[in-house]
Amino acid sequence: MLNENEAFLVRETMREKVESLQDTVRHESAKHPMKQDIHTLKHFQKELDRYERIYQKMLNEVGC
Repeated sequence: MLNENEAFLVRETMREKVESLQDTVRHESAKHPMKQDIHTLKHFQKELDRYERIYQKMLNEVGC
């Protein structure tokens, strides 16, 4: 089990990863359709969904 400080660091790292992926998805989505790599965009969207689910589950379990 993680202590309070370790749990905080894990939450912050996950939050930063989610924010980074959100920015990446926004950036890829804003590209001109001719320059969009749809596979890359879908990959980042899948990663974002996965990390958001994990982060939300972690927050629900810890009660933060």
